[in-house]
Amino acid sequence: VHITRDGGENWESIEGRMRGGPDGMWVPRITPSPHDASVAFVVMEDHRRSNWKTYAFRVSDYGRRWTNLATDEIDGFAHVLEQDPIDPDLLFLGTEFGLYVSLNAGKNWMKWTHGVPPTPVKDIAFQMRENDLVLGTHGRAAFVLDDISGLRGLSEADFNEPLKILSIPDARQYQVRQTDESRFPGHEEFRGKIAKRAEKPATNADKPDKSKPGKPAKPEVFIEVRNSDGELIRTKKMPAYQGINRANWSLRPDALRPYPGQTPSPFAPGGPEVLPGDYEITIKYKDHEVKQTLRVLPDPRIQITAEDRQAKQDALARVIALRKVNIDAIQRIADTTKDIGAILEKAATQQKQYKDETGKDEDGSLKALTKQGAELKKALAALDKQLWTAPRKTKGIPERNRLSSKINTAFFGLGSSWYAPTAAELDSVDRVERELHRILPELNTLFAEDVTAFRAAATALDLRLLNPATPLAIPTE
Repeated sequence: VHITRDGGENWESIEGRMRGGPDGMWVPRITPSPHDASVAFVVMEDHRRSNWKTYAFRVSDYGRRWTNLATDEIDGFAHVLEQDPIDPDLLFLGTEFGLYVSLNAGKNWMKWTHGVPPTPVKDIAFQMRENDLVLGTHGRAAFVLDDISGLRGLSEADFNEPLKILSIPDARQYQVRQTDESRFPGHEEFRGKIAKRAEKPATNADKPDKSKPGKPAKPEVFIEVRNSDGELIRTKKMPAYQGINRANWSLRPDALRPYPGQTPSPFAPGGPEVLPGDYEITIKYKDHEVKQTLRVLPDPRIQITAEDRQAKQDALARVIALRKVNIDAIQRIADTTKDIGAILEKAATQQKQYKDETGKDEDGSLKALTKQGAELKKALAALDKQLWTAPRKTKGIPERNRLSSKINTAFFGLGSSWYAPTAAELDSVDRVERELHRILPELNTLFAEDVTAFRAAATALDLRLLNPATPLAIPTE
């Protein structure tokens, strides 16, 4: 190992100051410190002479001092040693048997097993923009450790805290180009079997709870996201494990309320993507709570004014409000229809009991109620058919002229870009609103008159299920 301080005109041999290793070892890597020009990190290896010990050194004061960083915690001869460009105490060591990390400048080491197999790590690089650590291995391709910023500044005291946010990097919105291979946009086109990962991630926020009955419940944390106005827009819970956990947010508020009986689907409409700005993240575990601000940045390739983005959000909010009224109407019809059916079943039971006891048909009040209920169910079904196509009740291609399909068309059209809504997109929202204005008076009248009359008739016969309903209306700004 030699050093020059005059651009290569003169070189000084410094390996003689090294202690703790045989002469003539192979020097696979010398890495200058990004923090101190007088410091470098040197790894040596001697496996060609059947010596598999780890040799890793911090060379300071331009080679005058050598500090051995190898400990019994490391397995395998060394290939590369890199110092984090932000945190000088954070070191990464690649050996013949995997990746090791130190949080205290090499005093102690931990083997990194999450997603990295026990393979020779021959090269390490830092991706500064995304804070990623990139590994080049022998025979097992490249690995990217996504966002290591949470390791920077980490200390033993942090692990004594019951709950702590290590880092929340800025979130960058982006649009993905339409692929050439299929009609759906995506990051890539993959055809083939997906191999099992070396280690399954333990912090998937959407991972189902597979705990068995009788066993203690797994610890969970609750995450809340609030916008700059303090409005709670996103809530989620995820399993937590002792140590470091990772959570993700899709930059969207809570999913929209599903239609009655609708099975959750990855294609079901979720909340629209949030606007760029600051958002408060709150994480709760038992009685503990921590908060931190997340900054959402716009896609720098797309220039859209804040006014245009807000106009799009306002249009989406209109559609969501109309969708809620539509679902309220559908749910009200479903609940009322169910109650009517229950009342008619009771009426039929009473009619049978009366005939069994007296040998005669009932005097007519129950028959009249049954007829009234059947006609009311038919009227409700006709209105329901205008509002939506119920799931699993239609074979083949369902009709697209129902109000629910028009709402979805307007929602997905507006959600296809961040630009200000077009005239056609606004017109699709206006058509939905006009349709609701046409249907709601008929619905409200039916409930105010026919449903109320049926409720009174059922109550007179001591058959009570239906609750009074207030009229539905389209929200106004």
